[in-house]
Amino acid sequence: MDGGALQTAWPSSFPELVTERLRLRAPSPRDATAVLAVVGDPEVTRYHSVPTLTTLAEAHAALERLEQRYAARDAIRWAIELVEAGGSRPK
Repeated sequence: MDGGALQTAWPSSFPELVTERLRLRAPSPRDATAVLAVVGDPEVTRYHSVPTLTTLAEAHAALERLEQRYAARDAIRWAIELVEAGGSRPK
């Protein structure tokens, strides 16, 4: 090694993973209602280091932070949906 910064393979666009049943994709603004439903539940957030969300605006802000963290190569979080709900199955 040359002692320089560790080079990490990082996708230039958000990777999507698809199985017969599930699609893991980039979170988007359309997910805000679902994010609020989960992260707005105090029984869920009591086990995590995130505050309980109370408004749709907070859910949108959380999704924007996820996008910024991905762009900064700091974190990656997928939205998970059933293939049937989101469109066509993989070929």
